[in-house]
Amino acid sequence: MSSYNKFALVYDELTQNVEYEKRYAYIASFFNEHKLPRGAKILDLACGTGSFTKLLEKDGYKPTGVDLSEDMLTAAAMKCKNANFIKADMRRLSFSGEFDGCICCLDSLNHLESIKELKDAFRGVYEALKPGALFIFDVNTVYKHNELLSGNSFVFDEESYFLAWDNEFIADGKVRIFLDLFIKAGEYYERYSEDFTETAFELSVIKSALSPYFDIMGFYDDMSLKEPEKDSERVYFICRRK
Repeated sequence: MSSYNKFALVYDELTQNVEYEKRYAYIASFFNEHKLPRGAKILDLACGTGSFTKLLEKDGYKPTGVDLSEDMLTAAAMKCKNANFIKADMRRLSFSGEFDGCICCLDSLNHLESIKELKDAFRGVYEALKPGALFIFDVNTVYKHNELLSGNSFVFDEESYFLAWDNEFIADGKVRIFLDLFIKAGEYYERYSEDFTETAFELSVIKSALSPYFDIMGFYDDMSLKEPEKDSERVYFICRRK
């Protein structure tokens, strides 16, 4: 599973089109619907550079960001005033009933490579949450991996860096991603390379993995209240801890 260490340097620029505030408002609407009060403790799982953590903090919640990348956590800590940050693997969480809610955003769960790892992550979130707590996450779909990512390449040519992003089809729903990042250092460029696998699970598999630990309150096409369709690219799950 990728830790994205060096890519923390350009991650925020690469995700400018994410519309963090709009996505946060969508997530927060479920907080409000299910009466999660301000001041509640929220686990931001796979928090990256802390863009959602910062919005949680601004909105009056008490967030704890967790990520596997030290560089991502360093960038996140610089954005937030009072949030806690912990380096941890989502497959091996060790919290115990500490949180009132958990979010896991931007297809972070697709970095898990097997159903076992998915179940391990869900069990860890279950153990981290208080009974009745909310768990909200999104995932890339099999359709997106097979039809939109596999076999395609993307190039980001900016003044301070150059990034080549290649996607290789491995199997149904499974893509191998190759990243080559060149960061300008004076007259030269420093090169950093990383490759990892992302896996999209069928929605029925995700529901089955959730079932021992969570009740599914709803699952929706990206940023909507509509049911997912065959060509949906991202799906949000709204769950409540049993």
